[in-house]
Amino acid sequence: MSKDKAKETILLLEDEPTIRKGILLNLQAEGFRVLDAADARTALDIIKEYKDKIRLGIFDVMLPGELDGIAVCKAIRKEGILFPVIFLTAKSRLEDKLAGFDAGADDYLTKPFELEELLA
Repeated sequence: MSKDKAKETILLLEDEPTIRKGILLNLQAEGFRVLDAADARTALDIIKEYKDKIRLGIFDVMLPGELDGIAVCKAIRKEGILFPVIFLTAKSRLEDKLAGFDAGADDYLTKPFELEELLA
């Protein structure tokens, strides 16, 4: 593990517990510090507290509650928070991808995915 990775903090926003745990454990094994949330409100609270430390956001699009991952991305971009965001979602239509990029995402991966895609 490089010292640089150990300093990098990733926010993982994923409501499906099995997927969240799998991604979290793999990112930690790669040496990253991972903050995780199962819903948009929790993610926004984490961002408020750690916005200067987060270096990457990995957001699911479909989430429980009134806000989805797209709304979270739009909200942080409106606040001038510019860490890269990757959407990781089952929504695979072109319109969905374009909506993600329009919201301010830097990349968009569809489920199912290979872990190597996420780590690349």
